[in-house]
Amino acid sequence: MQIKKSKYLFFYHRNFPDISINNLINEELALTNQIVAIPILYGKEVIILKEEFEYVNSIKETEWIYVEDFQYPNLLKYGLILCDLPEFESFVKREEQLVNDKWHIYAALYNFMTKWKDIDVNFVEKNVMLNPKEEMEVLIDLNGVPPTHFFKVENPKEIKKIDYDDYSDDDFFKVRLNRKTARNFDTNKQLSFKDFSNILKYTFGVHGYCNTYGDKIKSVKKTSPSGGGLHPTEVYMLVLRVENLKHGLYHYNIEDESLYMIKEYSLEEAMEKARFFSAGQEYTSFSSVMFFLATRYYRNYWKYRKNSAAYGVTIRDAAHLCQTLYLICSKLGLGSFTAAINHSNIEEEIGLDPYKQGVVMMAGCGIMNPNPKIDLEPKFDSYLE
Repeated sequence: MQIKKSKYLFFYHRNFPDISINNLINEELALTNQIVAIPILYGKEVIILKEEFEYVNSIKETEWIYVEDFQYPNLLKYGLILCDLPEFESFVKREEQLVNDKWHIYAALYNFMTKWKDIDVNFVEKNVMLNPKEEMEVLIDLNGVPPTHFFKVENPKEIKKIDYDDYSDDDFFKVRLNRKTARNFDTNKQLSFKDFSNILKYTFGVHGYCNTYGDKIKSVKKTSPSGGGLHPTEVYMLVLRVENLKHGLYHYNIEDESLYMIKEYSLEEAMEKARFFSAGQEYTSFSSVMFFLATRYYRNYWKYRKNSAAYGVTIRDAAHLCQTLYLICSKLGLGSFTAAINHSNIEEEIGLDPYKQGVVMMAGCGIMNPNPKIDLEPKFDSYLE
């Protein structure tokens, strides 16, 4: 068979105590060295033997070679060594995708090695402690007090107070001042289709376009900035409680301003998906809709090819959109939130190829419940110096 080394591969060494019987009897502390491989094409760390490590390093990543008797099956199983056997073809295709789409190796390392899958934090109402002060005391006992919110530069050359106006009664500034994360939602009320449509249009929709370089490239204007003006972020929705809209997974097509249903669920199924997608955070299943922001990688890397900073730009793009969504929801009197997610599970449910398009983050919204059984939102006093 033909083989070559993967281009997207890291290694590190770590030491851990050797608790063999002899060492325990002799009360000796010995350290054992482990070689840990990080095959990006596999997406998980794997421990390999020294002879496997040496073999990998003896193989080139730039050319295929023929071997007749291959002695290290785990190197094929985990994608450290690529081969032309049909059962390992997926690793070859993944590497080709990364190479063709001009992925920087550090960006690939972060993206594919930090995604969550099948995580469940079991954050449900019945498990929420009714005494948050007691819960915080436990955390402080474990970790000490956190760093203060207020940071200052030591030994400044000069100090000058800022001079600002009170805009607390201005409609524009009220939207920003009322922006907050909400977690208490009224499950008996549905988000109107009009409000849902406005959120989509004014957060993710197109508000202008121009042709550049003739008709070869069309640039669009949106309500949030994007690195290079590329806007590579797509939005998919899990609809739970929206008027005149079936429960399910949708994609918002910004070109024809329409919703494309991907999968239909019952309400119970949609709620379970919401809880699962958000790593067991039950309150998300009480919301009206969850928005999954996914990056089309080559849309960005077409311009910023193998650029070490390009991946960070795509994350910032999604963060800008989340803040815009918060502000639109604030204007509409809705509660909004973000939460940790099981990226890989969402991608699988939507049907995305994670080497072409990957879920970056999630935001959601719903109709707030002013009288929740358990209040999950802090109350803030006005800040006066």
